[in-house]
Amino acid sequence: MHSPDAADFRFGQTHEVTNQSPALCDYDAFTADAALAAAVEREGAGWHAGALSREGRALTQPDVLALAELANRHTPELSTHSPRGERIDALQFHPAWHELLRRLPVCPSKPMRAPGPWLRAARATFCTTSSNPARCVLSR
Repeated sequence: MHSPDAADFRFGQTHEVTNQSPALCDYDAFTADAALAAAVEREGAGWHAGALSREGRALTQPDVLALAELANRHTPELSTHSPRGERIDALQFHPAWHELLRRLPVCPSKPMRAPGPWLRAARATFCTTSSNPARCVLSR
């Protein structure tokens, strides 16, 4: 009886897949959202559109999306007590969280420090172009 050689098989490949959309990455998340771009213009922040477009592209790069996936998979862990039993209430974050925050081009506190007619548009822009808009909560 002939034992098949490993070279006879294409492991992990069964056929060419043609019915899947390409990965959603490496695009401008700001200009792709027509409603957001219109809101930014309407609220008086159109002067910032160029920077928002650059940030929208930077946040959809494959390496940033991979970091976002890691950050979502490894949620923060609460440590309530030290090994000695002392109350500490410390949050431990996966390194991907820190790297995302380091790379985040939009400063989320800027609309709070410099309020103006573009306040809501800036908040919406921050949340929509962030790597994980589902976790952003807009205050009104």
